[in-house]
Amino acid sequence: MDNGNIRIDDLQRGGLVICQDPSSFCFGVDAVLLADFAASRINWNERTIDLCSGNGIIPLLLTARLDGLDITSIEIDEAACDLAKRSISINKLENIKVICQDIRKLPPSFTGFDALTANPPYIPLGGGLPSQKAGFERAKHEVSLTLAELITTASRLLKNKGRFFLVHRSHRVGEIFNEMQRSSLAPKQAVFVYPKPGSKSNLVLVYGIKNGGEWCDILPPLYIYNEDGNYTKEVLSIYGQDV
Repeated sequence: MDNGNIRIDDLQRGGLVICQDPSSFCFGVDAVLLADFAASRINWNERTIDLCSGNGIIPLLLTARLDGLDITSIEIDEAACDLAKRSISINKLENIKVICQDIRKLPPSFTGFDALTANPPYIPLGGGLPSQKAGFERAKHEVSLTLAELITTASRLLKNKGRFFLVHRSHRVGEIFNEMQRSSLAPKQAVFVYPKPGSKSNLVLVYGIKNGGEWCDILPPLYIYNEDGNYTKEVLSIYGQDV
């Protein structure tokens, strides 16, 4: 379905759909992996917040897994927030609240969340060519938010023993862990994601606990594609397809 530049996509999750603008930034496999990673570690009755929420894909996917989950979606880009609000309206959801704001400027009283998810910009300033496509520059590059600012803010928003879920570039995992420990977010689990067997990891899923212990488990790797170029059975399962 099209409404001007807006495309309405079926998420294949209980009839839920999402509004996207093909000329701007659309969600990718990283958001799907993060939502699946977090959903198995969040209870349906917990207060949850999603940072750098884009068009609201992660709150929608979490809702599909955890019906009625109380989710606050924070996104700085007004166009992306409008898409998220459209999706919420079409799906007739009352559990997702969208706030269009810079996460660094949230009031001090805005805190006490049980769980927090984040799929932030991956590329540091000066770390890649700027994008000419609308919505891509802020979504991909740390123009409005650095990794350190994200993690510091996440720690402030979480209550004691609150849980932090992040997807990011795997080559920045050392920086991620350092910033988490600096902000009292103890890394507890990490999953390295690989395009296919024999390739270098390009993504990492990280789970941390505010004021948690010192141990951290490196879980088995996740491969996106088999050698034949088809999705692995693990990824098909995450997408809700029969294997």
